[in-house]
Amino acid sequence: MAVATGSRPPRPAVIRKLGHLENYHQAWHTLRHLLGVVIACRYALPTSAAVQAEDHARALFEHAVAQTVLDHPMLRVAIVDAEAKKSSWVRVDSLDLAAHMDWQTLNCTSEQDYEDRLQAIIDHHHDTDFPHLDTRPGWRMTLLRRRIVALDDKGTAGAELEPFVECVFAWNHSHFDGMSAKMFHETLLANLNKVTASEENMAQIPLQGHLLDLSTFPLTKDNFTPNLHDITKLPVTPGFTVKTAWKELKPPKKQSSSTSTRTASPQRDSHGAAWAPIVASSYKTHTLRSHSLDGPALAKILALCRKQEGGGITLTALVHALCLSSLVSLFPRTQSANAGALKPDSFEAATAINFRRFLKPNPPGYPSLDPGRTMANYVTGMDHKFGPGIVSEMRETDPPAAADTTSDAKLTDAARKAIWKAAAQIKHDLDARMERGNKNDQTGLMGLVGDWRAQHTANTKKPRHTAWNLSNLGVIDGGSTDEASWAVTKCWFTVGAMVCGGVFMITPVAVKGQGLFIGCTWQDGVLDKQFAEKFFARLIDRLRELVAE
Repeated sequence: MAVATGSRPPRPAVIRKLGHLENYHQAWHTLRHLLGVVIACRYALPTSAAVQAEDHARALFEHAVAQTVLDHPMLRVAIVDAEAKKSSWVRVDSLDLAAHMDWQTLNCTSEQDYEDRLQAIIDHHHDTDFPHLDTRPGWRMTLLRRRIVALDDKGTAGAELEPFVECVFAWNHSHFDGMSAKMFHETLLANLNKVTASEENMAQIPLQGHLLDLSTFPLTKDNFTPNLHDITKLPVTPGFTVKTAWKELKPPKKQSSSTSTRTASPQRDSHGAAWAPIVASSYKTHTLRSHSLDGPALAKILALCRKQEGGGITLTALVHALCLSSLVSLFPRTQSANAGALKPDSFEAATAINFRRFLKPNPPGYPSLDPGRTMANYVTGMDHKFGPGIVSEMRETDPPAAADTTSDAKLTDAARKAIWKAAAQIKHDLDARMERGNKNDQTGLMGLVGDWRAQHTANTKKPRHTAWNLSNLGVIDGGSTDEASWAVTKCWFTVGAMVCGGVFMITPVAVKGQGLFIGCTWQDGVLDKQFAEKFFARLIDRLRELVAE
């Protein structure tokens, strides 16, 4: 039976088209090349008895989330024509927070039991798409309360809930970048303390039940978050254009069927990451996490970085160098005839760059815009190459037992020197990139691509080049140590596996006074789980060894 035209729901009001960078990420999502990014923060509850009550704690949290949605326009828009070449942002007039916030109480037998269940939730968010893109904003959260208790025969838990809420926030990268998610948590923390301090602050939020009324906060092109290309010029030189366009946009070479398997002939391209070929047929993320350094240890490693010859080394540069050291040590020292025992002589890596540092506040047409406080996709990246020289030095100075994946051999003095040498190289790369500002950046060439879904699909047929991507969110201010306030005490930042990106996604984030937390993800079927686990374990062990100097 035909459906009357009048019975169809009205098309939401279009605010603007997605920008180049937003369409780039939206194509990833619809192709299942990257589904979800996660930043999970642990919020310690104030000691007030009223706040400790479960129903009241939930109400406070929901009102604080509602206010955060009002504070950041990108949290209250949806996407129409998601699989088209050009998608659009549309207005959402109301938001059912119950569809975005999932509360769970976990009765756990141990700390490890809880961590395992938390890990399963994080991986679920990595591997689950956002199915209602045209009617719901692309974010969601799981909020966890925990009891650690030995269950009785009836499965009854008698212990009290522990005084924290674990907020696992996941989002579609089309909406905003990692720095934006950091802003989300910092805004949420501030709003939690506001609504806790005053019932009047809570009452002013237009929340009825779980429904947030957005009709009195209409978004238009004039007051909505602009895309990157509308607020800054991105000049590129002819030389940069030719070099970058050829590398990124050239069509894939015709390849034999054997190159699509993990036992292909990677000797043909030992400069890339042919040891972990692209797998586009399935998508599942594996995740590892480590509270790598406590507060004092993080302060010590940062001081050690500052003391290095030639000026301070950043933590980002050091983690890159440790990734190289840890990865090189897992390959055989000599080339084997067996393709699976490849000894790469070079590696490539990439760093996510926060573009906000190059953007001025109040750009023409947007007099109230402060990019540093705006949730958006204001991000870019840069590549690094570790050539045969530094790779050979890493390999030769690494402890002989390190090639044995069951060994935890300690770093030699020569190996430490090689690590700092590699870190200095990354520092030089990053310094040069900072000096360029918004000039000769890959985002300046995004207009050359008319169909990002087609481009990403073509990329699956090319060799993988990047061994790891590193995205460092810096430091989250966890708030006051005053027990009367909410505070963030832990944070985990993890990015779902990237089908055509780095083999590993390495994601450090620090919480002020609490130390450094590092995540590592990779795609199932790309490489052996034992190899990945050993790589990450060595990365963390070697970081801690440097602290012990």
